[in-house]
Amino acid sequence: MDQQFERVDQRFERIDQRFERMDQRFERMDQRFERMDQRFDELKTDVRHAHVRIENLDTTIRQVAEGVVNVEQKLDRFRKETGENFEDLRERVTVIERARR
Repeated sequence: MDQQFERVDQRFERIDQRFERMDQRFERMDQRFERMDQRFDELKTDVRHAHVRIENLDTTIRQVAEGVVNVEQKLDRFRKETGENFEDLRERVTVIERARR
């Protein structure tokens, strides 16, 4: 009977060891999950920062586009005024040339 108890005790000891190894494995898994959670939190922060940067770039691009439109409008006015000035100048030169003849 003592031998049977001894065998049962040994079996329980082996089972306890197995549970201990399983506990260690679960602990390692928990640590891995914690690291993954930290990585996801860092990734979320990085994504938020990227989103803010993209919004800032979008605003900057809109401002640049508005500036380009303004420059285009000014350039169009300049071309028109310059063309009119050259036309006036051409007419004056024509008048002077006729007067010389």
